[in-house]
Amino acid sequence: MAASGRYWNILEGLLLSLQQGLWPEGILTDRPKALPAPDAVDKARMALNSGSPPGIGPYYENHGYQPENLYGSQPPVAPSVYAVYPARYYPAAVPQYTPRVPTHASTPAVHRQPKAPSGTCSSRTKRLLCLVLVLGAILVGVALAAVLLWKFLENRCAVSGVECGSSGICISPSLWCDGVPHCPSGEDENGCVRLYGPNFILQVYSPQRKSWYPVCQDSWSDSYGRVACADLGYKNSFYSSRRIEDDSGATSFMKLNASAASTDLYKKLYLSDACFSHTVVSLRCIECGVRSPGPQGRIVGGSAAAPGEWPWQVSLHVQGVHICGGSIISPQWIVTAAHCIEQPLNSPRYWMAFAGTLRQSGMFYGDAHRVEKVIAHPNYDSSTKNNDVALFKLQTPLTFNDRVKPVCLPNPGMQLDPKQQCWISGWGATYEKGKTSDLLNAASVPLIERSTCNHKYFYNNLITPAMVCAGFPQGTVDSCQVTAGCMPLNSPRYWMAFAGTLRQSGMFYGDAHRVEKVIAHPNYDSSTKNNDVALFKLQTPLTFNDRVKPVCLPNPGMQLDPKQQCWISGWGATYEKGKTSDLLNAASVPLIERSTCNHKYFYNNLITPAMVCAGFPQGTVDSCQGDSGGPLVTFKNGVWWLIGDTSWGSGCAKAYRPGVYGNVTVFADWIYRQMRANS
Repeated sequence: MAASGRYWNILEGLLLSLQQGLWPEGILTDRPKALPAPDAVDKARMALNSGSPPGIGPYYENHGYQPENLYGSQPPVAPSVYAVYPARYYPAAVPQYTPRVPTHASTPAVHRQPKAPSGTCSSRTKRLLCLVLVLGAILVGVALAAVLLWKFLENRCAVSGVECGSSGICISPSLWCDGVPHCPSGEDENGCVRLYGPNFILQVYSPQRKSWYPVCQDSWSDSYGRVACADLGYKNSFYSSRRIEDDSGATSFMKLNASAASTDLYKKLYLSDACFSHTVVSLRCIECGVRSPGPQGRIVGGSAAAPGEWPWQVSLHVQGVHICGGSIISPQWIVTAAHCIEQPLNSPRYWMAFAGTLRQSGMFYGDAHRVEKVIAHPNYDSSTKNNDVALFKLQTPLTFNDRVKPVCLPNPGMQLDPKQQCWISGWGATYEKGKTSDLLNAASVPLIERSTCNHKYFYNNLITPAMVCAGFPQGTVDSCQVTAGCMPLNSPRYWMAFAGTLRQSGMFYGDAHRVEKVIAHPNYDSSTKNNDVALFKLQTPLTFNDRVKPVCLPNPGMQLDPKQQCWISGWGATYEKGKTSDLLNAASVPLIERSTCNHKYFYNNLITPAMVCAGFPQGTVDSCQGDSGGPLVTFKNGVWWLIGDTSWGSGCAKAYRPGVYGNVTVFADWIYRQMRANS
């Protein structure tokens, strides 16, 4: 056993030498080398083989030879060190390294292939594989570039707008259906639809006759109604399509040729002087202007709102603070004032929208809706506040319920009484220079004629056709502004919207809706407040329920009484210079004719056609600070209509200084175009 132990020590030393690179020269190279004469290593191997313990066969290292069955039958010769292999089988040189081959008596040999350095193409096979991979990557890149180029050529206006036919000319989507041809062949005025009057009569524009015509009910179906609603900007929204007698006095109609091969709705329509059913299409794209029953409230001179009483009212927040109010018109669209989103607050990332909550203290981050897009009226004048309207598009749609519902946009052709009773609502201050209210307030104010509002004792010709006055000459009821103002907040990131909550203290960020986009009227004038309207698009849609519902946009052809009764609502201050209210308030106010509002004792010609006045000459009820952007609505034909957005005024509830509101009847077309372009 001692001799055997020595042999094992000799073999271990030999193997260690081999691991340290002391292999005989030529064995691991491609060039043949002369095989050295037998040395102590070979003798040690022979001695080890001959002295193996019983039951363990000898182990042979077969360097470069054929398998053992070629010569395994030869008996070993004891005196020879290489007795197993006769001398004639030894070659003069070993051409290359060959792995060990086990004999019939040996233990299995461990085969280890030399590894090439990782990450390189050292062998021919790997180099070929790398080449194939590189060529494949190049081909994939070329294919992607070709697809992108094809997409670009197919839709060259994907970034800048909509292409005019195949002309290659691109125009902004907001210029389509604006009554002015911008494309070479006038394609942008084809397939234009609108809703007319308080009965939502569907009308289609004829570019040949440059006029609008009602659609005859003959062969009409709901599937066509869904197409028309999508073209109006109501994405995935359709409420009802029914027949109604035409009260517009039309003598020509758009009729549907159901047998036409084209699938395009507008290519199926043709102009006809006859409508066999004598009925036209009344189209409702959304159930708007419907609220839960509740007590009447007021703002300055008003009272707190009840849950679901003003379900279209939203609170627009910037960094957790109520800045402006707004009105829900669809699950993703909110109407507000353009002066709320002046720089730097013209980015959606600043804004969050809250719906269905009455108290500001109850609005939490988790309930907020983020804003996707902010669109101001293109003609908003920051100096005069003309065209003071804007749109917010939410990132995610609201969910409608009893506390969150839309208000109706006024349709063309709607007529309001000179002193139409209206309502204002909001969280604005309840007194001039007061703080915003925690609770949503509302009040009733009558419209004031523009001529009265432009009187020198009122606003002295500051009221434009894009404005409307509402309130009381004696100044007891009015909307009021947020103390800090809304001027620089034109970025969506500042805003959050809360809906369906009455108290500001009950609005938590978990309930807020972030604002995706803020769109101010392009012609808004901050000095005159003309065109004072803006849109907020929420990042996530509202969920409509008993507390969150949209208001109806006014349709062309709607007629309001000169003193139409309206309602205002909001969380604004309840007295001038007061704090904003925690509870949503509302009040009833009549419209005031523009001529009255422009009277020298009122606003002395400051009221433009883009404005409307509402309130009382004596000034008992009014909107106030914190109510800006909030709704001025009226009830007509069984639904609630958005007549104005709270814009400006001289103080709160002062005599001969009624509230001035953006005239949404003027802005309805602009709102629809923005919804369609940004849906």
